[in-house]
Amino acid sequence: RILPLATLWVSGVSGVNADFFNGMWQAHEYFHCFTLWQKVGTTEGMHKLFRFGGRWCATYATRTIRGILCQADGMLHDFPTQVTAWKVFNGSAWEDQETVRVETVRVEAPLLKEEIGVRVRRG
Repeated sequence: RILPLATLWVSGVSGVNADFFNGMWQAHEYFHCFTLWQKVGTTEGMHKLFRFGGRWCATYATRTIRGILCQADGMLHDFPTQVTAWKVFNGSAWEDQETVRVETVRVEAPLLKEEIGVRVRRG
């Protein structure tokens, strides 16, 4: 399987979670057949952007049930840059934030995951 090595830039999140989400995210590993991103400068197991249950979400840990930043457009997308609407948990309720953008800032040539030593996570 080919793993795209893309660096993402998340911007436009406002409110209490702005610092948590805005910034650079790097491809980190494979999760449920999709790339999982880790926010640059954060610790292992924290700040993950991943696809689960047909939606792209970012949260404090991959095993967290409630997402903090979540896809809101109701479409199935292979890549988070294709998402057109996001909602953010503001500490007490979900709110739609039209200013949220996820963009690719760098794409490296895809390699076989075995060539780069990417961990494959199942379940």
